[in-house]
Amino acid sequence: MRIRECLSMKEIVGDPGDEETYDIIFSNLKCLELQHLPNLTSFCSGNHTFEFPSLEQIIVSQCPELKVFCHGVLNVPLLRRVQITNEDDKGPWVGDLNSTIQQLYTEQVGFQGMEYCVLSEFSKSMVLWNENLPGVLDFKNLKSLEVYGCNRLKYIFTFSMALDLQQLKEIKVKDCLMMEHIITNDGEEAATLTIMFPWLQFVTLESCLNLTSFYSGINTLECPSLKEIILVDCPKIFAFASTISREQGPEKFDGGYMKRNGKGIPNDSVAPFFSDKVLCPHLEYLRLCSINIQKIWHDQLQVTSSNLQNLKTLIVEGCHSLKYLFLPTMGKTFLQLRDLYIINCQNVEEVIILEGLTEKERTSQMFFPKLELLELRGLPKLVRFCHGNYFVFPFLRTLWIADCPELNTLISNSLIGGQPQMAQKEEGNKSEVDALSLFNEKVEFPRIKELRIAGMGNWRKIWQDKLTVDSFCELNFLLVKNCERLLNIFPFDMMERLDKLKELHIWNCASLEEIIGAHELNSYESHVINATQSTIMFVLPKVTFLGLSTLPKLKCFYSKIHTTEWPSLIELQVIGCSKVEIFAGEYLNLQEVQRESQLEISTQQPLFWVSKKTFPNLEVLILEQNDIMKEIWLGQLPTQYFSKLRGLELISFPFNAVSVPDCFIQSLPNLAKLVVSEASFNEIFQCEGREGVGEHAKALALLSELRLSELPELTCLWKEETPLGDAFYNLRTLEVMGCGKLKNLVPSSVYFENLTTLEVSKCHGFITLIALPTAKSMVHLARMSITDCQMMEEVVACASEVKDGIIFSQLKYLELGNLPSLSSFCSGKCSFLFPSLENVTVRNCSKMKIFSQGELSTPNMQRVQFAEDEERWDGNLNTTMEQIFIQMNVSNSKEEEGCSSHPKFNQDNASMFL
Repeated sequence: MRIRECLSMKEIVGDPGDEETYDIIFSNLKCLELQHLPNLTSFCSGNHTFEFPSLEQIIVSQCPELKVFCHGVLNVPLLRRVQITNEDDKGPWVGDLNSTIQQLYTEQVGFQGMEYCVLSEFSKSMVLWNENLPGVLDFKNLKSLEVYGCNRLKYIFTFSMALDLQQLKEIKVKDCLMMEHIITNDGEEAATLTIMFPWLQFVTLESCLNLTSFYSGINTLECPSLKEIILVDCPKIFAFASTISREQGPEKFDGGYMKRNGKGIPNDSVAPFFSDKVLCPHLEYLRLCSINIQKIWHDQLQVTSSNLQNLKTLIVEGCHSLKYLFLPTMGKTFLQLRDLYIINCQNVEEVIILEGLTEKERTSQMFFPKLELLELRGLPKLVRFCHGNYFVFPFLRTLWIADCPELNTLISNSLIGGQPQMAQKEEGNKSEVDALSLFNEKVEFPRIKELRIAGMGNWRKIWQDKLTVDSFCELNFLLVKNCERLLNIFPFDMMERLDKLKELHIWNCASLEEIIGAHELNSYESHVINATQSTIMFVLPKVTFLGLSTLPKLKCFYSKIHTTEWPSLIELQVIGCSKVEIFAGEYLNLQEVQRESQLEISTQQPLFWVSKKTFPNLEVLILEQNDIMKEIWLGQLPTQYFSKLRGLELISFPFNAVSVPDCFIQSLPNLAKLVVSEASFNEIFQCEGREGVGEHAKALALLSELRLSELPELTCLWKEETPLGDAFYNLRTLEVMGCGKLKNLVPSSVYFENLTTLEVSKCHGFITLIALPTAKSMVHLARMSITDCQMMEEVVACASEVKDGIIFSQLKYLELGNLPSLSSFCSGKCSFLFPSLENVTVRNCSKMKIFSQGELSTPNMQRVQFAEDEERWDGNLNTTMEQIFIQMNVSNSKEEEGCSSHPKFNQDNASMFL
């Protein structure tokens, strides 16, 4: 019998609690192993007799609460020792098993020679180890220690104990509310000694609310193999290793600054998290989350020291007392840093402090030469990344800046204390406000690939017109959202840098009027353009996704006559752009609009001027909340303009349209997915004359997915007298929701041979869903869901007896929910065969007494779910439905009786509630 790592187990054999005693014999048990059972108090707490006639080996390790083996009579005739480990041939024995276990408890011998130790929920213990037993405690082989929920512990090891932790590789401490130190000062250390953890690699300290340091003592703490430190939600910690208590410790936080030469520099008196007595030269990962440190590094961290020079990832989150992270002297210390996250730190004003240095000293500093990712989020006081005239991020690939409202520009040479806040700028400085941009010629990003900008309410511009030569030329992903004052995204001159851009997301920018800012022409340029009458062309050769969402003032891509080409664009979304009046207009040569020249266009301008070269590979188009589809809708654009479009989603039609026109369907010959919602259509597909039926059917031949929702006027998908033949042969998914006037899903002449998914919801006009011929064609249907249809009485309409029946050969999932009028799946004498059906859910179908009237076969069914956590099965589906009907009616009757037994609430008995 082997029982290991059961953190809550208190006994092996439970005591029934009565007064009787039992004789329990484990006649063949030869080996019993009890390990990592922190709450085990005994094998059995009852006063019973236990016999182990064959027991030869027992191993007990890390069971600190095991005081006695059992309380009754115990017989172990062959046992002569208790082993601590499997290899322990000289385990203790003091006459009998109970006495030996009692001695092990007193001496805590179960912790000798152990390699892995997990301790949990020692709610009564203030110390873990008894140090007054020489030779008993032995941590020389300990490799991993995990301590959880020990709420009275104030420390784990003393200095003397820690000297034995030569093999320790990992330590995790979590939810120990009274813990103050992991290693505490016991008064025996000498200042000349170094406390060394030669193999320690991972330290995790989490949710220890009184923890002030990892080590408290005067000695140097050296961890030459330490790779990872994670500190989360330890609000009182102020140092990794400290010689003082928190009360004696660092001065009350005064902002961490003092004045030198009239400029703000860090206050040297503030205790750092890493002092000069902490040596971890191979640290690679450091996460500091929700801790109250004022300074991370020692001010005298020198280039000559190897300490911290291998740090690759630094995450600082929720550290609200920090004002900065790095000092000027650290420029060449963090040469290996690759990922830097600074998140939700309320008082951080800048990342690197460079004030007090001369211009020559500033330019000679090389910070983060290998940095690949920089994330600055939720920093309400951040004014800049650093002070200076020039900064290079040579390998930065990902930059994320979000919710930093005071960040006016990334690199600035103005003082923090002297720079006015954006919100306080006077009206006379409006031009200065407008000129501010996040990126300028002072910062260089030669390799940046991904840029995310969000919640920056003060900027009107992201990029200055002048940038360093090779900045942003590798950009392939850009997200801009929640930037309320932005007027445009790109300056005109930046477009030539976007040859590698693949994804462009622009969301919720309330003031955005255009994507590309207007190019201000000098007199010579204006003369040349007027003379040649040339047209500006923007080519974005690799963009595959363009998303424009919630941009209420957006009118156009660029405000002057131009063309665009998107040769690689696959998906385009335009959602919530109410000022866009025309989505796509056919480009007219400037000779036909001579009066416009290259000036602002006075007539309505489309979002895109299109030709057959504009969107040659567009496959998915999503448009919402405007009239911008008119030109495509009414067939005013040549078919080749959107020849490869496979998916179209149309949401919220403000213009009056009763159906999807013929010309529209025929203009999209490769359409495979159509989603229509929030429109006033009477029908979806309308053919104009019999001669158009063939072309209409042909145009729908590739349609595989049709989703219709919130169409309150819809009465049919198309009229019964319009024969579409095999138009929907390839349809695989059909979803209809919120179409209250729809009475027939499809005419009985329509077959769905390849339909796999059918979902219908909130269509209150249905009495029946599908006719018998349509049902018989659905041989590939795998999922059917019908919910919230108030008037539906049956799913399949069958007026007369059908001899050959219906086979749903692939149907695996069937859901019928909230159908108060449903009496059965089919009321006719029709047999149904469901060879693959496994999951059936029938909820709130109060009139459904039986599944179907004809023969029924469901060989793979084992249950029907009829409530959130309730299932039943009574041999076959019809019988099960009968029993569910009875059960639910009984429950409803009891509820009604319960309600009727209570007095009515009126003025006469209202006083009982007062």
